Amino acid sequence: MLGFVILIAVLARVTERDWAALPGTPVETAPATEASPLIAPPTSVLLPPLADGWLQAGRVSVPPAAPEASLLVQATQIEVYAVEDGDSLVGIAARQGISTQTLFWANQLDDPDLLRIGQEVIVPPVDGVVHTVEPGETLNTIAERYSVTAAEIVRSPANDIENADVLIPGSRLMVPGGVMPRPVAPAEPAVVEAAPAAPPAADRYVATGRLQWPTTGPITTYFMEGGHRGLDIAPRFGTPIYAADAGRVVTLLAWDRSFGWHIVLDHGNGMTTLYAHLSKFAVAHGQRVEKGEVLGYVGSTGYSTGPHLHFEIAVNGQLRDPMPYLR
Repeated sequence: MLGFVILIAVLARVTERDWAALPGTPVETAPATEASPLIAPPTSVLLPPLADGWLQAGRVSVPPAAPEASLLVQATQIEVYAVEDGDSLVGIAARQGISTQTLFWANQLDDPDLLRIGQEVIVPPVDGVVHTVEPGETLNTIAERYSVTAAEIVRSPANDIENADVLIPGSRLMVPGGVMPRPVAPAEPAVVEAAPAAPPAADRYVATGRLQWPTTGPITTYFMEGGHRGLDIAPRFGTPIYAADAGRVVTLLAWDRSFGWHIVLDHGNGMTTLYAHLSKFAVAHGQRVEKGEVLGYVGSTGYSTGPHLHFEIAVNGQLRDPMPYLR
């Protein structure tokens, strides 16, 4: 108690000049010149690090926050943007604040990597689906198709709907939060017609360039969806997996942390295909295979949440969306 009283007495005798001389104490600076309207003045922040038992004070200049990058489109309407040099699908989507998947859906691109300067790209104002009205459609049928409600479509500022009961064919509607319906890979036909005569043995191992579906089942993830590198097809465990085209087995690994059991075929025309998460192999490394030959069976090995086939296509070493290639 006595020590505290002495400390108070000492502090009471410290002059303003003495106090200013203490280490770490903010020092009076010359008056600031008139601030620029574009640059905010520095902000003083009191920092209390401990040093030798004393709280030290100091000034830290905090620069003004960098201005946010302007969006490609400030309006709430569906816009059309002309691609410029250096543009990419990912960059255009980021500037608008929407997902790459939304931009991909709006433009139905065969190859999102091949944008051309001057190409017109539809840019939605928000995530969702841009739908072109067809004759006979209603708000309810459109909403049901994209898993939203009709009220959500009507409330969107991008839609100027005067009469919800009358839609104009050919007009565009923004379906905010909508999701494209997932197509199902074609099922094996119930009735198989007689196969044509087999070509000469030497020709069966030559790639045709037209790929068949490697298996059948629902598509669970598309190319570029969430950065996904291929196409995920999810049939039942043990379903056969077929060579999409003729080629040679250049990779056959029984373990990989990501792909698990997987196979890579080189088709000899600059194209390779990858088949991942298999449960069993039906071919050997180096083997030549025909188009449609069984390579293995669906599994869930590697980084996988359930039985499915992860299928990739690369052309001259560059990944491509499998959908335009599959027939």
